[in-house]
Amino acid sequence: MLRRLQQGGPCELEATGQNGLVVLNEKRISPGDKVSLIGGDEVIFGAKHAYIFQHPLRDTEVTKAVLNSADNSADTEPSRWITLKDGMKRGILNSNDIDVTLDNFPYYLSEITKKILLSSASIHFGKFGIPLSKIASLNQRILLSGPSGSEIYQETLIKALAKHYKARLLIADSLTLGGSSSKDARMDDAPCSSRDIEGPSNLNTFREGDRVEYTGSAFKLTQRGPAYGSRGKVVLAFENNQLSKLGVRFNNPITYGNNLGGLCEGNHGFYCHADELRPDSFAGEEVDSVALGKLIEVISEESKSGNLIVLLKDVQKLFTECRESHASLRSELPPGVLIIGSHTQTDSRNDQLHPGRLHVPRLSSGNQTLLNTTQEFLGTGLHETNRSATKSMEHLNDLFPNKIIIELPQNEAQLSNLKKQLERDTETLKAKANVLNIHKFLTSRGIECNDLQELSIKAQILTNESVDKIVGHAISHHIQHNKPPSDGKMILPIKSLKHGFSMLQNTHRGSKSSKNILKDVVTENKFEQTVLSNVISPNETGVTFEDIGALDNVKETLRELVMLPLQRPELFSKGQLRKPVKGILLFGPPGTGKTMLAKAVATEAGANFINVSISSIMSKCLGEAEKYVKAIFSLASKISPAVIFVDEVDSLLAKRGSQVEHEAMRKIKNEFMVNWDGLRTKQQERVLVLGATNRPHDLDEAVIRRFPRRIMVSLPDALNREKILKVILSKETLAPDVDLRSVANMTEGYSGSDLKNLCITAAHGPIREIFEKEKKEKSLAIAEGKPEPPLYGGEDVRPLGMVHLKFALDQVGASLSPDSVTMNQIVQWNNEFGDGGSRKKETLTYII
Repeated sequence: MLRRLQQGGPCELEATGQNGLVVLNEKRISPGDKVSLIGGDEVIFGAKHAYIFQHPLRDTEVTKAVLNSADNSADTEPSRWITLKDGMKRGILNSNDIDVTLDNFPYYLSEITKKILLSSASIHFGKFGIPLSKIASLNQRILLSGPSGSEIYQETLIKALAKHYKARLLIADSLTLGGSSSKDARMDDAPCSSRDIEGPSNLNTFREGDRVEYTGSAFKLTQRGPAYGSRGKVVLAFENNQLSKLGVRFNNPITYGNNLGGLCEGNHGFYCHADELRPDSFAGEEVDSVALGKLIEVISEESKSGNLIVLLKDVQKLFTECRESHASLRSELPPGVLIIGSHTQTDSRNDQLHPGRLHVPRLSSGNQTLLNTTQEFLGTGLHETNRSATKSMEHLNDLFPNKIIIELPQNEAQLSNLKKQLERDTETLKAKANVLNIHKFLTSRGIECNDLQELSIKAQILTNESVDKIVGHAISHHIQHNKPPSDGKMILPIKSLKHGFSMLQNTHRGSKSSKNILKDVVTENKFEQTVLSNVISPNETGVTFEDIGALDNVKETLRELVMLPLQRPELFSKGQLRKPVKGILLFGPPGTGKTMLAKAVATEAGANFINVSISSIMSKCLGEAEKYVKAIFSLASKISPAVIFVDEVDSLLAKRGSQVEHEAMRKIKNEFMVNWDGLRTKQQERVLVLGATNRPHDLDEAVIRRFPRRIMVSLPDALNREKILKVILSKETLAPDVDLRSVANMTEGYSGSDLKNLCITAAHGPIREIFEKEKKEKSLAIAEGKPEPPLYGGEDVRPLGMVHLKFALDQVGASLSPDSVTMNQIVQWNNEFGDGGSRKKETLTYII
């Protein structure tokens, strides 16, 4: 029973009845007990129904506080914004403090980019009486766009521009405008609001509007509530109740979530203890409207002292969606001011699969061009993502009408050098971000580390869960080797943190399979999805060159043509004649190891393996076969390096023009060749078509042309047959009398497949002997009236001996005669078209 003791006064809860369960703030109330309730108390009835109490009069103000705008919060916290403005002004760089210039620029800088940038800037550092803001290409708000990883490049370029015009430079990013620095300043403000909630363990103070991350109950026994690392915003906090939970509106739907009494969507809200939350380290990405207003104030004030350039870093993160609060940025700027937004265009799919590739945006003032740009980089199949990205690009286009693109070099050597510089810059940014994330994690938990800058983690951006594991391993390592601190204050040495990161690497090593990576590939249609389901990752082919006992010359050629360009790309960057080959044909008699060589190439090169056959392409629906062929190459481009293997390639790409050839088959061949090496084929894609056939003379001439290297895989000689036998029998127990050289000499004309069949037949010899022995002993026991003897086990099987191999020789013969018509045709084709052939066509003789 709930009653109000007096008008506007406290409320009292009385537990009535004997069977029900009543819990207040995790403490059980006995029947007949009376307790006072204050706003924020959690009451549970019957272990199923949970409620957060809100006083009908007092706490209405709390709810209203959630709806207040950021402008109102600025009025109540003036010191916060004063600190922010002072920090901006202190961070302004004078041109004398900048060392880099446009003449000694450390990166490649095209003359086109340099001239456009100087042209756009120079006109604003003079006095003109015409409204230049109405001309997009002369607007003071510039969007500078570059490839992925060019953040440091763009900042260096703007510093050089400021140096050139002797202008001062103000650099602002998400930490400045997103509220992170503001929150840091706010923590120092005193006194705090009465509605601040302080977590009992992590000492974090939260109030309405704070961005938070859920860290409590990382290993929950149930699925109820937010997952570890879920991000959200505090929308409800209660006055003078340190035991109350916070109402958090999470970004994503929550299992068994609620609407927090109408403050959010139905399944996005959840009540959390303060010690289950921490400040969101990435909460400062979206621009804060008040912080943006303070930036405009700083620009207005500082412009009176001379020319000023303002660099807004990562504008695609600051302005993710159109808001009225961004209107202050569109206002007319004072003379002598440039606002430059740094923008990097990224294709998320290709960046995961091709981290070394440079992507450059194409920006225009037209909305249709923006839409095309978004589709080009984000994939036409991602409709929802496209709409969101398009709106974001349109918003950036509106905020920054003047767009300048960083032109990339056309020279291969210069492009390769720039790529290496940007890769190093990306590693630097990753290392700084990781140190910052770990520092925030340690600080929020009252842990210190004096030498944190020595921790260099460049290969990846650590997730919050990874940071948690690193610190956990580090604390465990530190406690095992040191005495616990007497004052209860944990100071972690950098050695322990490095140990923690090493433990994380060991845990993840080998756990992420290539199949999981392939699952993240975005497919654009059902045809690509079908191809993707049949892709074999390099560690799943199960074959290496060591598994192939012979063909040393062929393996060396394949290493030179396939592996070397992938392992040493700098040797192939100059000129146009050193490009990796797009096609290799393996031909020869059946059973010589052509398919095994193809699998070994994919494994050794670390390439994904796409097996193509005529049955997988053909479809009963008209036109679908061509779409499937196109999907093979489009998907191979996404998951490159990739090997497209066409076994029995003559069945798919035979000569055109035959009277029995179907029109649909001709279209498939044409589509295959166009996508393989046509007008729109990109030379930089690491996609290799590897064909295998026993009938190379049946291939179409255009197909032969697209196989620049045609390697014959012939029958092995005696020496190679001995090597093959050693590989096949390497895991078998052999008797001392086995002479593999003698066996090799006795198997003239055998292929590798024939030799394997020979060894399989021989391996059954000792087992056959066991059966014969058991049969005789059983018959003898029955005749003598004795019980049947026990069966023999695996340890009773004797080693494989020479007698077994000789017996198998009588059972298994060569599958192809060296003098057969097929073999003669292969040899003749090799002389005309194969690598190392005589290039002389044999003339047939006619007897009249």
